[in-house]
Amino acid sequence: MENSKFEELERLASELHDGGLSKDQLDHLNQLLFNDDEAQDFYCDLVNTHVGLKSVVGRSFDGSNEWSLPFAIDSDAEEVASYPGASSRKASPWRWVLAASIALVACSAAWLVLDGNKAVVARGGESMVYLPTITRVSWKGPTYQTAASEHHNMVAVPPGAIKLRQTQGEDGDGYLFCLEPGYSVELVAAFDAAGENSLSIAEVFNSHAATARKFTFHNAGKGPKPLHANPAALNRRYGVLGRWSESNTTDIPRFFLLTGVHKLSMRDNEDHWRMSSLRVQLESDDVVQVGWDDSGPAPLTGTNYRPDNDFDDLSASLFFTANEKTPQPTQPKVDVIQPLHVDGFDFGDEVPEGFNVELLPGDMLLMKGLAQASDPNALMLYNVDTDKVLWSNAKVEGKSDCDLGSTCVRNTTSSPQTIRVIGFNRPTALDKSPENWHVSSRATLYEQSGFYIIGYDDLAGDRDYNDVRVSLLIMQPE
Repeated sequence: MENSKFEELERLASELHDGGLSKDQLDHLNQLLFNDDEAQDFYCDLVNTHVGLKSVVGRSFDGSNEWSLPFAIDSDAEEVASYPGASSRKASPWRWVLAASIALVACSAAWLVLDGNKAVVARGGESMVYLPTITRVSWKGPTYQTAASEHHNMVAVPPGAIKLRQTQGEDGDGYLFCLEPGYSVELVAAFDAAGENSLSIAEVFNSHAATARKFTFHNAGKGPKPLHANPAALNRRYGVLGRWSESNTTDIPRFFLLTGVHKLSMRDNEDHWRMSSLRVQLESDDVVQVGWDDSGPAPLTGTNYRPDNDFDDLSASLFFTANEKTPQPTQPKVDVIQPLHVDGFDFGDEVPEGFNVELLPGDMLLMKGLAQASDPNALMLYNVDTDKVLWSNAKVEGKSDCDLGSTCVRNTTSSPQTIRVIGFNRPTALDKSPENWHVSSRATLYEQSGFYIIGYDDLAGDRDYNDVRVSLLIMQPE
């Protein structure tokens, strides 16, 4: 291939990356690529380098403009997205067509911007990223391979729970989220575990750049213990242990990866860090709650560790906001994200006692509930001011552990609202009328500014206040 053609392809790929191509430039690109295998190979290599910043295709705020990469082609399409040298790439007639199609998509996205309809990547849309491979795990979180050839192929990954390849062992859990241009995120990290746990935040890229660790939270240290904490757990901290925030002031989406790691509760010959499993407990456009589960409490002698599936050993609460605040015409109300209701609660005219939280105008209450009892237990959020049940859920099976669910309540009114958290239980061994719900007694297990752990006790008489455990996080507007 002539040097002039080489330079012209480089120029067009660079302009495509910077601002898009006009129709005449696109026609010129097609002419350069037509019936020239060497030019097609070289241009696809350029696409791998440059289109990563433009191939993250999203949709406008109103959802009227949607774009997707044309990957509905034979399995060879994956080779186009692979790193040069990672696999043999046989030239085929469709490759330059695919490259030109990608150029069309990027160019169309640029025209949308020129027309005033800014194209952005929604947090729920698919995005092209290179998934890093984990080489080892430490208290700082996973360490990733830095060699670009060791990355996964570029693939369409929807933000959310994902699997990460490890060089040794099974795949690990991670949570991927997108921070759109002009948006900020605040993460609140909370811990409630007897063993060592860490939460790691890393930035991943839609290019072959090395994954960048941003921050790590760790629960080692001294501090107040919740009433339900294992007394044998030494040198542990509980509750909200810190906050991390990031703002995207660029014009391209940024991607971040959350991972949890832990050690066994009782150190032995297997005293090494390992990946924690995760569960997405709440997911919306502006609020996300993710919980991680470690290997469980120390087992009896001669038995193996068994996860308790509480997904409460550490958690990350994510709150997304636009950097430029624009007035939103909303109806003043108490808004509930991920609402849930179950029937069967009839307490007449008298509202049962519970734990009250005052939400000032603009405040948000993020709640997570967990049931750990053999008898049926239930949880309810009740607005005292409006006399309305906002959310409720029940565990009625004979299962000892159960996620009672998560929700977020937002006060968009102009006056404070009192939200009452009420626990119920149905003592099947004592009550011959299993449809009758009884109000559970409660205790504050842990308290710090803007964060509470409330325990509810059923009528079994053990007074452990751990039959239902509720975490409450209050977020106030800046």
